[in-house]
This record gives sequence, C-alpha cells and structure tokens, in this order.
Amino acid sequence: MTATTKPAPATAAAVLEAVVRAVGEGRYRYARLHLVWARHSGTFESVVALVDQASAAPELPPGLDPAAIVERGRPRYVPSWLEEPLAEEIRRICVGAPLERSDENEVVARVAAAVCIDVAADLAGAANRLHSEGTGQAVPARARMMGAEHVIDLGAESGAGSRSAPSAPSF
Repeated sequence: MTATTKPAPATAAAVLEAVVRAVGEGRYRYARLHLVWARHSGTFESVVALVDQASAAPELPPGLDPAAIVERGRPRYVPSWLEEPLAEEIRRICVGAPLERSDENEVVARVAAAVCIDVAADLAGAANRLHSEGTGQAVPARARMMGAEHVIDLGAESGAGSRSAPSAPSF
C-alpha cells in the first residue's frame, strides 16, 4: 500500500482503518485503545458515523440470519466484555439498526459484528458457488461491509485516493 492510498494520520478514517485491522487480527483491546484515543482527540463521533455508515447491512445471502452468522462467522475467542455486545450488534446490523450507544466497547462490537457477517457471508457465498458450479449459473460477488472502498471513502478526509481492501481476518 502506497502512502498516497492511506488516510491522513489522526483522521477518523485512519482510526477506523486501524480498528478494523485490529479487530480482524483478534486484537480487540488494541482496537478499543484506538477508540479511547479518538475520544480524547475529538474524532470519536466521526469514527462512530463512519462505522454506522460502513456497517449498514447490505443484502445478505439467503438463509443468513443472526443465529447462522454467530454459528458460522463468530471467532473462537472473544473476550468476556465483548461476547454479549457482539451478538447484539450482529442482530442490530441484520435488522438495519444503527449503533445504540456510542462507547468504545459498542463500537468494537459493531466492527467485530460486521467482520463476522463478512466471514459468514463469504462462507455462504463459497458454498453457493460450489453448489452452482454444476448448473453453470454465476453467483455474484458480494461487497464486504468493513473496508469496502465504495462504503468508506478514506480519501474524503485526506485528499488521497481510496485504499485497497484489508486482508482477510484471521480467526
């Protein structure tokens, strides 16, 4: 990734990029630390707005509901402080509800829920592609919730171009 494709340091987009990457790596406390810093630097509300915008539920594949997402896409290890908010945010995203509270734990849970939905949708999409290979019908690709260029315009704040999608989460 070149310097011109990254968001400007200390912007809401840069904080969100760091939070998404940390959550994708399973580093939830580190993600929360970035949000604590954002609150003290005055960019937290902008980060919350970006998270709400980025986690607006797209059309989910058929058969994918909150229970299926928790079963297929939830990481094996989740700290106790994140277990309940994570399940709640998965449900809220699936019904199209915005963040209820904007504290650091809830924002980490929202990002983690969006990543869980991406993982579950990717698994469902792979199964559908495998099933449809014999029929000759193409299964359309699905845009990822967190990190999708068209959802989070990281260049809007920094004047730089958009960035490439982050690497796949490691659960």
